[in-house]
Amino acid sequence: MPTKRKATKPYWEMSADDLAEATREFDSPSPPPLWRPLSSEEQKRFERVRRAGGNDPRHILSVSLEPKLFSEALAYARKHGLTLPEVIARAVRGLLAFSQ
Repeated sequence: MPTKRKATKPYWEMSADDLAEATREFDSPSPPPLWRPLSSEEQKRFERVRRAGGNDPRHILSVSLEPKLFSEALAYARKHGLTLPEVIARAVRGLLAFSQ
């Protein structure tokens, strides 16, 4: 089994040589003991997660915002502990509430 070396700094700050050394264990195929059939408990858990993941009603879209508006929305999200998609969803819900 390959030895795991703890990265001393984040991958995005490593030089090419450092990155090659840190990821050397992935250069060859995994040894056979790592590949095995799932146990019945693991299979049930896998199926439960797979089913839950397939019911996501969200849609991914690309939105163009003015740089200042984007910065303000991002600052608001950080200040209130939200993600940018949550801020946008709240804004759309608020707009729709007043339009009906």
